[in-house]
Amino acid sequence: PDGGFKGMLKGEIKPYNFDGKTYAFVFPIKSNKDIYNFETEFTIPDEHLWWPVDLGEPNLYQMKLFFTPEGFGEHNGSFKAFKFGIRTIEVGPLPDGPRPDLYNWTFIINGRKTFIKGTGWCTSDAMLDFPKDKLERFLLMARDQHCQMLRAWGCGMPETDDFYDCCDALGILVLQEW
Repeated sequence: PDGGFKGMLKGEIKPYNFDGKTYAFVFPIKSNKDIYNFETEFTIPDEHLWWPVDLGEPNLYQMKLFFTPEGFGEHNGSFKAFKFGIRTIEVGPLPDGPRPDLYNWTFIINGRKTFIKGTGWCTSDAMLDFPKDKLERFLLMARDQHCQMLRAWGCGMPETDDFYDCCDALGILVLQEW
């Protein structure tokens, strides 16, 4: 009648495409409202970083979250799973300072100054046929050509989650143009 809920939030983080340890956490949740925002920090010791094509491995983790409301039993509740990579991406100035004939910045990936090679990407099928195997084939060609970044054209169709997931798995950065 007055809103709110109680329960347990359980999480599991494990390597998705490499060998390593699995980590877990449990948090009791109690809210007097129907909507509850929850924030926490969790450190993965000795993390495996995600790297673009030719710079290292595109290491991904999978996180599974389970919320079990109080009184519903451990097999009832909500479940969400997703993959993620641990990486930092920054832009910084060129080592020798500004030059009028060049863009005046460089990418810094996981603390390493890097020249990134890339190309443009736009809607890949005029008939809007986007099966995952077709996307994978096109993106494998990009990876095999040592393409580290795709600039997704902002005036085209927004890409699907399959597109971004496949880019993550192959080590391809995406600069989403708006």
